[in-house]
Amino acid sequence: MRIEVVTHYYNEDKLSSLFFRTYSFADKIHVFLDLDSTEESQQILKSYQNKIYNDLCIIPFSSSDGMNDLEKVQRINHYVNNLICNWVINVDFDEFIFALPFTMSIRSFLMKHEYADIIYVKLWQVYRHKTDKDLNYNNLHISDRCHGDPDLTSRLNRAYVKPIIVRPNIGIEWRTGNHVINNISSYIVAKDYLYGAHWAMADPELAIERRYYGRTLRQSQFNLKKRLSTHLHHLTPESILRECQEHENDPKLFSV
Repeated sequence: MRIEVVTHYYNEDKLSSLFFRTYSFADKIHVFLDLDSTEESQQILKSYQNKIYNDLCIIPFSSSDGMNDLEKVQRINHYVNNLICNWVINVDFDEFIFALPFTMSIRSFLMKHEYADIIYVKLWQVYRHKTDKDLNYNNLHISDRCHGDPDLTSRLNRAYVKPIIVRPNIGIEWRTGNHVINNISSYIVAKDYLYGAHWAMADPELAIERRYYGRTLRQSQFNLKKRLSTHLHHLTPESILRECQEHENDPKLFSV
């Protein structure tokens, strides 16, 4: 069984160690490198290519108008449908998936669901608990942030039950945001779920750097006009800090 991962990278220095450790089981990782990334960030990504050798494929791209969600999903759809493997995992760089119980590998899970075309992943929103330590970005582990919002069905959380593990070469087309697949009734959806931790708000400093400076301030005119990624359009450092404070007593979601 061959499993490959597709993602995008914009100044993801802090999450790189966790990302490549989480997906080390994959046979190949394809990274779309946003050339607006700093030179230092680009070099950090390329240093992982030296460690992983042919198993890390870097695809540079540039956009004349900042973040454009339509261009992004079109790039993913075209690329995924031309890969030759058994499964493709399409994730953002802050999404870390796993099977439950943790003793089961993702590879074992997928072998049990060979009848399916699509696997849904339930992504929990994780936050820094009041007892959590500062993050060591050189040695991150999924257990560093395992408290968060247990509700997967209310408000924006519902969108993070995502169909992001698919068979390539069957004509899959995600809509913008990768939360929905067109004509999903045409495919066989697995009856079981994988799980994951969404680190968008895992730490105030990280969230402000990635979400406000890396996303909100880089929204393209196309995104603004078409109202894409609206949850980012009015984000501020102050609103990020408020949300983190509201969740500092969240329950534990999983145990590693």
